[in-house]
This record gives sequence, structure tokens and C-alpha cells, in this order.
Amino acid sequence: MSNLQPHIIQGGLFSDERGTVGFVNDFVMQDVRRFYIIGFPTAGAVRAWIGHRHERKWFAAAAGRIALVVRPLEAFAQIEAEPARVFRIEEAQPCVIAVPAGHAVGMKALSPHARLLVFSDKTLEEAKGDDIRFDKNEGFDWETL
Repeated sequence: MSNLQPHIIQGGLFSDERGTVGFVNDFVMQDVRRFYIIGFPTAGAVRAWIGHRHERKWFAAAAGRIALVVRPLEAFAQIEAEPARVFRIEEAQPCVIAVPAGHAVGMKALSPHARLLVFSDKTLEEAKGDDIRFDKNEGFDWETL
């Protein structure tokens, strides 16, 4: 799949008497420069929108269930923009959502205590000035999730 479109990198689970291991072996982390964790205060909490012209990001559910919504930056300027892509991710089904530069993301916690891992290909210094923010209600109805 093209790295110019948001896409899923599938993972899996392995369980035995010792416990369960979640993995996403096809997530190649050679371009990752930093990561952070977003914790949501309640189920239903929304964080949106933030976009980047140059920064690539990858997202994985560390706890709970989360809806990750992705739109091209240009979609915010168009009246009839292409629809947002919605990815539902959860810790029980490991995967990574790859979001290329040129996109904005929003997220909604679908369960209590949800936590989202975010990986970036830019250092904090390199990422300065690349944040593009939009009102959370612009172009998407969060109540549909």
C-alpha cells in the first residue's frame, strides 16, 4: 500500500499459560524519533483536530478502544471534501495506524481509561511550527461514533 494514504499495519496476539503478548511485527520503527502517550479522562472524550504538513505519525491503542479519524489537510478548505477515514483501534486487536504528512487527525475514546501511543518521525524541535489546528466540530460529527 502507498505510504501517501493512511493505512493499517496489522498485528496479532499470542497467548499461553504465561499470559498474552500483543505485537505488530510489520511496524518498522527506523524513522521514529519520539513517542508520547495520550490518556483520555472519560469515554467519549474527543481531541481534534491537529494536522501536519511534514510530520508523519503512527498510532496504536495501549489501553481500551479509540476511534482515530483522519482527513487530508486540504479537506478542511473544501465544501464538499472527501469523507474522513475512521479507524477503530483497541488493545485487544493490536495494530498501528500509519498517517502520512499532509493529514489531520482527531480521536475519541470509546471506552473508559483509553490510552493512545503516538509515534513521530520528527523530534520536538523539528516539529515546531508544523502544527495546524482546526475546531473539533469542523467537518465531522463526533456523535456518530
